[in-house]
Amino acid sequence: MQKLISFFLLLSLIVSAYAKDQIHFGVFAYTGSEKTREKYQPLIDYLNERLDNRVVLDVLTQEEMNDKIAKGQLDIVTTNPTHFLVVRQQYALSGAIATLISVSEEGTPACKLGGVIIVRRDSPIRTLYDIQGKTIATPSTKHMGGFRAQAYEMHDAGIDLSDKKSKIIETLGSHQEVVHDILTQKADVGFIRDGILEEMLRKGEITAGDIRIIHEQHPAAHPYKVSTRLYPEWPVFALPHADHNDVKEFLAALLSLKPTNEEIKKQGIYGYTLPADYLEVEELSRHLRLPPFETVPEVTYADIWEHYKAAFLVILFFIAAGMLFYNQQRKKKNLFESLLSNIGDGVFGVDENRHCTWINQRALELIGFTEKEVLYKDQHALFHHHRPSNEIYPHEECPVHLTLKDGKTRHEDDYFIRRDGTFFPVSLTVSSIDGEGVIVVFRDITERKLAEEALQKSEMSLIKAQNMAHIGNWELDLRTNNLEWSDEIFHIFEIDRCRFDASYEAFLEAIHPDDRESVNQAYFDSLQTKQPYTIDHRLVMKDGRIKWVREVGDSEYDVEGNPLISRGTVQDITEEVRILQELKEAKSKLEEVNTALQQKSAILEELAMFDGLTHIPNRRFFDEMYERKYKETSRDKKTLAVIMIDVDYFKPYNDHYGHVQGDACLITIAEALKKSLKRPTDMVARYGGEEFVVILKDIDREGVNNVAQRLIETVRALQIPHAYSDVTQYVTISAGMAFKEADSAASKEELLKRADEALYLAKSSGRDKVAYVIV
Repeated sequence: MQKLISFFLLLSLIVSAYAKDQIHFGVFAYTGSEKTREKYQPLIDYLNERLDNRVVLDVLTQEEMNDKIAKGQLDIVTTNPTHFLVVRQQYALSGAIATLISVSEEGTPACKLGGVIIVRRDSPIRTLYDIQGKTIATPSTKHMGGFRAQAYEMHDAGIDLSDKKSKIIETLGSHQEVVHDILTQKADVGFIRDGILEEMLRKGEITAGDIRIIHEQHPAAHPYKVSTRLYPEWPVFALPHADHNDVKEFLAALLSLKPTNEEIKKQGIYGYTLPADYLEVEELSRHLRLPPFETVPEVTYADIWEHYKAAFLVILFFIAAGMLFYNQQRKKKNLFESLLSNIGDGVFGVDENRHCTWINQRALELIGFTEKEVLYKDQHALFHHHRPSNEIYPHEECPVHLTLKDGKTRHEDDYFIRRDGTFFPVSLTVSSIDGEGVIVVFRDITERKLAEEALQKSEMSLIKAQNMAHIGNWELDLRTNNLEWSDEIFHIFEIDRCRFDASYEAFLEAIHPDDRESVNQAYFDSLQTKQPYTIDHRLVMKDGRIKWVREVGDSEYDVEGNPLISRGTVQDITEEVRILQELKEAKSKLEEVNTALQQKSAILEELAMFDGLTHIPNRRFFDEMYERKYKETSRDKKTLAVIMIDVDYFKPYNDHYGHVQGDACLITIAEALKKSLKRPTDMVARYGGEEFVVILKDIDREGVNNVAQRLIETVRALQIPHAYSDVTQYVTISAGMAFKEADSAASKEELLKRADEALYLAKSSGRDKVAYVIV
């Protein structure tokens, strides 16, 4: 009996010693017990390798965790930052010993967390203000990323979630359950922590088009989408009763975790770092009156109150009433003005008689009407009366009429009619205003419709392509060098299965000689980097034909990193390569045609601006240049001169020498006048018939006179015979010059008219001379 008692005492001591050696690590089950355990188990395995299997994982709700902390059954804990503040206040912790570094699917580390506000893709909720009065789903109001971060953003925007206007549903489960509640319409808005959406997308639990994020922020270098500011990631902290050496060993193992541990990284844990500053979280908790800061210190003014109670009550009543009225009016006004002026959609109001009572500018731009044409008119009769098929659209079927009738909100795709009679597709939301009509919000979805049509065509093409595609698979056992092909690969390679010796070397023999080295190199590079590879290469058929194939491959490795088996697919892409080549050739030809068209267009444009006979600028070109030079000189306070020129007795010349000789004469004179102008800014143009005009800017009177005399003398020097001239025996010209001073306010029309008058004066006073006026 004494030996039996001694045995039980010894066994008790052993069990007691073993129990003391264990380190109980408590983890908050923020994604549910099962998923949280799955996430942290690789970390526990890693810690146990370094701490002699002494670490015990306890995945707990916050209530379970609080209970175990109170009973001293946990040594080290990791939870969200706000829960940490509560525990720190209750048990006088010295602080955190480490902070989590999470990692995204793309491998980007982050030591911050945030909250995400989500709605369904088709939800009318667009801003934080739209969330008021809606049903909100959250894993728990105690979650940092799943509720409190979002609540702080709402608090900063002046929205109090504690006022009971919004219904808050706590799923008391995982963040994923919140997402499912949104998709199944159990709630209007969901609060979850960052990284959850990306994880569900990666696992295929949702698609990118299911969920829309409200109030999205874009913090630099943060790998996840968020709706809130960022806060430090989960802290790790030790309870006061934990063994000091155990904590040191645990912390050393935790901080020595390298990001090369793929199993742990796969669970979203990059590593741990020195503890972060949790003052930001403390500030959030204080503003939201969260534990441990929910108690406000009592401040009394009893004496003042006793003396001025009545006055205070009156003043406070009027101040409160005034502020309440002012805030309500300001919010209504700001919200309404913001909605009308800043929203990118068309918005209008309709009363119970189907008359439009107000409309924003964007809506007017979309439908092409003016505000006067729309207000107090029947909107259905104005721009909603027919369908694109030209059928009459009965107003009884109009969603505006239906919502006026039953008060139900409607979301539909429909068509509106512009003022010019053209139809355009719209995404339409009609919402009832209690007893005051409806609000209609619409968006032009022409681009979306075109994209959908293009997508449908693309999907049909893809389905056809997939039906015609030939894809085979292969497997190479590197230990035995045994290569296995599916029947489709034999079909692609056009090789008889019974006669082909399947091996990697034989596979290379079937590849085009110029591609063998690159294919072989791609495969062996993949083995070295342990990454999948893709390569397009050619095959040579027995009859000399070339086929193109796309090969994709990957390998399995043992624990030491040695490759064991390689697997992959081969797809015949010959037709794809042919089409791409044809597209390149077609693109090249199209570019050539476009270049030729541009050249011809430039030539036509030049021909339109130059006189076809004399090849100098024509009247059209002159008008444009005269307009420009007049504006320049008026702006810059410069002088401007116009010289009108007429060939003397040209009609007799043309009548007697003939039109051919007359054209030759005009060509010669035009060339001579052009060469006589020395400055690049000076210009001569054919004004019409035998008339020419010259523009001179930024020149003095003497200079203009010299130019005009030089033009007279130049033509005189040509000595073109003219036996029918009353001036000389040669062709001459007369010139009328009008000169505008820099400070003159004369119009361009007046300047041109005065030049014409001066020309008349030169001709009436004997011709072959210059007459001028100053304007």
